[in-house]
Amino acid sequence: MKYNIYIIGGVITANFFVALLYSSQQLFCKAGFSKPETDALLETLIRTTLHNFKQEGAKKTLTGPLQRGDALTIRYHLDILRTQWPDLADLYIAFSRFIIHNLVDLKQDKLDKIIKLLHP
Repeated sequence: MKYNIYIIGGVITANFFVALLYSSQQLFCKAGFSKPETDALLETLIRTTLHNFKQEGAKKTLTGPLQRGDALTIRYHLDILRTQWPDLADLYIAFSRFIIHNLVDLKQDKLDKIIKLLHP
């Protein structure tokens, strides 16, 4: 069983990470960044995130609308993703659910609004 858990960790770390990189690359290109700009942006984000994760841990590394409890921005993101990239909307929702249940400490009113968006 421990071996299978180890393998699952590897799949999440390596394969899912590749899928996230690919998805991000596609979004940055759709936003108008060139391939070299996208690659540089991804490298900066990855290095900074990994550094912060190693120094501060997962909870303190998080940024963005989930960490802030910003339901309006999350709704806006989901509207765009659902209409243009439904598969990415599903991924956004799945990761957001994991994050709100495991990594953020929000006041209940903010948490309730976000949960409504992620559990329609």
